[in-house]
Amino acid sequence: CVAGTWCGDCVREGPILQRMAEATPKVGLGFLDRDENPGLAETLAINDGLRIPMVVFLSEDYFECARYGERTLATYRKMAAEQLGPACPSGVIPPGDDYLAVVTQEWMNEIERVQLLLRLSRRLRALHGD
Repeated sequence: CVAGTWCGDCVREGPILQRMAEATPKVGLGFLDRDENPGLAETLAINDGLRIPMVVFLSEDYFECARYGERTLATYRKMAAEQLGPACPSGVIPPGDDYLAVVTQEWMNEIERVQLLLRLSRRLRALHGD
């Protein structure tokens, strides 16, 4: 996870990711400071911006298999409701009172998606003989 201690999204979501990693020995997590790794930050730029938190998912043999982050959908919905107001023409729905629970679920969904992507990959199934 590329992050920064000064970033509010990272401060909120970093502990979520840490708890998920602690819950299973099959998931490893490391944090890299965005400002101390400018080349990596530029590689992970979104819309020409150095965004965080950004998680790069790697297989057990270190192939990149996904990237996720910057902000979750719930965060963008919350921001749109706050900044654009109820007349926002995009039709987005704010996540409601359980914002942190929704953000946590979105991270869990992505982690599960990547785990299934890896578990079902022909390459890794062949490697493990199943």
